[in-house]
Amino acid sequence: MIKSKPFFDREPPSMGKKDIVLTEKYSFCGRKENNNPYKIEKGNQNMTLIIGMKYKDGIVLIGDTKIVEGNNFHHNNKIEAPLEGIKVAVGSAGLTALSKDFNRKLSDTVAQRLREYEMANLREITNSPISFEDVQNGKKALPQIYVYNENKLLDDCAMLTKTVADTGRQYSQNPIESIVAVNVNTPLLYQIDCNGFKVDVPCVSIGSGTDHLGEYLKKNHDENMTLDEAVFLGTFLIKYVELLKFDNMVGLEDKKMPQVFILSKDFCDTLKFDEESTKQILSMVKSKIGKMRKELVVHPHYFKNEKSSSLFGEAKTKYK
Repeated sequence: MIKSKPFFDREPPSMGKKDIVLTEKYSFCGRKENNNPYKIEKGNQNMTLIIGMKYKDGIVLIGDTKIVEGNNFHHNNKIEAPLEGIKVAVGSAGLTALSKDFNRKLSDTVAQRLREYEMANLREITNSPISFEDVQNGKKALPQIYVYNENKLLDDCAMLTKTVADTGRQYSQNPIESIVAVNVNTPLLYQIDCNGFKVDVPCVSIGSGTDHLGEYLKKNHDENMTLDEAVFLGTFLIKYVELLKFDNMVGLEDKKMPQVFILSKDFCDTLKFDEESTKQILSMVKSKIGKMRKELVVHPHYFKNEKSSSLFGEAKTKYK
């Protein structure tokens, strides 16, 4: 019988933080011999707008779907669940090249971590009455002394965010940041800045257009809001940035909803909207934006560099 600490108190022998980059293949920051492995150019634009909110049944992440490639663009989802079977979702926003590399390296890192933990558990068989043959033949389960859980993933996301950001600091003060949602026992929503610092927040927006909507999000968010209310608020904010052209890197496919990723007690996946629901929500969103513009009787960009960093600072008194 193995006498050991619970898995959450232990790390495999080779898993100390100093060993976080284990092989060149899974390196976070590209080729060492290249001082600019991402080929970032000055003026490289930010990509992605992701809004995260706690609501009464869990957490919802809402992201735009526009991906810019040079002078062309296409649409795809940007929020993913890297750990199968565990309610965790991750998204990043920042310089285009860095954001793409973060997403690619995240999946590589998780795969590498899972292999390391599996090997560590295999090594435990030598100290256990369970034989390797029994495990291989499915007669007995592999001892799960070491488990790569949501807390380990959060630490890796923080380290990855900082390491990737370090490569782009000469081009931007905030080259990349990330958002991690966890709903295992308690709903937790983390914002991770470019220095790898993480903080649990009730709501947050990261990426392009954030300066124009952050204050409005905080004032109108409520942790007891319903999923419908959260989806409407997030969709409204993204369409606002897109329709009023605050940032041309933010957008949705024509007549399509943003990606809405739900982490609730019974669900962890991207929500699907039928045509009727999509049409109804987008119609309500456009109607609200139109009313706000008409009431103010000025072009929204008037407020961009004034005392209010966005239109929402002025519109809040009339439209909640």
